[in-house]
Amino acid sequence: MSSLSWLTSLKCSPSIISDDSSSFEIVQHWLEFIFLSPCPQRIIFSAINLVFLFTLIVLALKRLYSRFLIGRNTGSSVLDKPLLGDNSPGFRITFWFRVCYVVTALLALVYSVLSILAIKSQWNLVEILFKLLQAMTNVVILVLITHEKKFGAVSHPLPLRIYWMMSFSVVSLFTATAITRLVSNSENADPDITMDDIFSVSSFPLYMFLFITAVRNSSGISLNFKKMLMRIQDKK
Repeated sequence: MSSLSWLTSLKCSPSIISDDSSSFEIVQHWLEFIFLSPCPQRIIFSAINLVFLFTLIVLALKRLYSRFLIGRNTGSSVLDKPLLGDNSPGFRITFWFRVCYVVTALLALVYSVLSILAIKSQWNLVEILFKLLQAMTNVVILVLITHEKKFGAVSHPLPLRIYWMMSFSVVSLFTATAITRLVSNSENADPDITMDDIFSVSSFPLYMFLFITAVRNSSGISLNFKKMLMRIQDKK
């Protein structure tokens, strides 16, 4: 099977290769299947989402448990304390944070709509689960960003930044294969894949923005030192 044929294959398992194939051909066969076929691409992205969500759950439980122990020892309530750090005495929201919030909300909305369309089209189960997981992940990220705004976190959590970097890498692969399919203009192309390819190409700038955000290591929230100084003076 040529590498180009994998681009339009909805199979989640590779085709049978002849026994007399060389080691190089076998490796090439598997690499083409894993990185070019739509189903394995979605499984890879879904695995990244699951690892990210699991990491957030573990960190949140660890943070809550440590704060519960501290609160029990000091006799103070821990329900009103942030998971990302101490409450900032003063900060301001920049345009960069607002754009990041809008981009995440847009991805959550679009993936939610696409997941409903995928269910109605009765397409591959992997595709349906992939889009549902993407929607859920972006909703979780939206909640996390809201949490950052509430408590004035000046930088995004490391797991989130790593996730955005890995997402951009996978979406870049999605975009490359999507452009190849669109340019080839195959008459036998699945209409659902074509619609998904259009979304992959159009969403590439959004993921690029999130990648740049992750590299910048700044949430777009900056401390308002003037306000901090005023609060310190009020306490005196």
